[in-house]
Parts: sequence; structure tokens; C-alpha cells
Amino acid sequence: MYKNYIRLAADNKTIIKTFSTAFQKPVEGDILVGESEDRNYQLELMDTNGEWQYKYENNTVSLKTNDEIYTIEKKKSIAKNEKIRKLTQSDSKIIRTIEDLIDILVTKEVISLDDFSQAVKKKLSDRKELRAELDA
Repeated sequence: MYKNYIRLAADNKTIIKTFSTAFQKPVEGDILVGESEDRNYQLELMDTNGEWQYKYENNTVSLKTNDEIYTIEKKKSIAKNEKIRKLTQSDSKIIRTIEDLIDILVTKEVISLDDFSQAVKKKLSDRKELRAELDA
């Protein structure tokens, strides 16, 4: 028989580790939660967002509710990160659009490449060259 243990976070509620005596010896503070013939005692401790999803209360291991996992601050942070991800994803598309717009304005003689700094002209030239190589 193997003994199954959990280890809690500093809040003394959130489970951050599970193990059996088949692979590890408990240290002070680890909590015995049962015994099993199975050598492995594992829970999928984190959800897909990397948040701890199990708790230990009243001598019971259970899943946290969404409200316990996702405080208002965490929900705002996740929403903000999602917006940043979407902006980053759209950056390459908007860059290509701006390059095309510059080409159109130069072709129609609305602007001249001489209106741009040397650094900008170099970047535009390098990107145009790379695209041409990819298209070849």
C-alpha cells in the first residue's frame, strides 16, 4: 500500500502538489489524504490558464469553483492578455497594409520615399526584398 499526500500553498487551502510514497517522502506540512495500491497519486492541478484548480477544506480534496479560481482581478488580467494577443496577431496584417498603402501613395505621387528617414526607407526596402525572395 502507498500513502497519498498533498502539499498546500501558503494560503493553506490551494493544492500545489500531489504524490504517493512510491516516489517521494513527505515533508513537514504535507497532508496524508489516503492510501492506495496504485503507485501514482496525481491530479491535474492546473487548469488550461495555469491556475490552481484544487483545494483542501474540511479534510476534503475538491475542485475550486470558477469564482474561487478567477477573482475579478484575474478575470481582468486574462481579458487584457487576450486583447494584447489579438493586437499582436493583427500587427503583421496591419504592417503589410501600411506597406501597400505607402506603395500606392508613392505610385500616385502623393508622397515620395524621400519624405521618409533613411531608417524607414531601409526597413521598407528590406521588407520588400524579403517578400520578393519569398515569392520567387
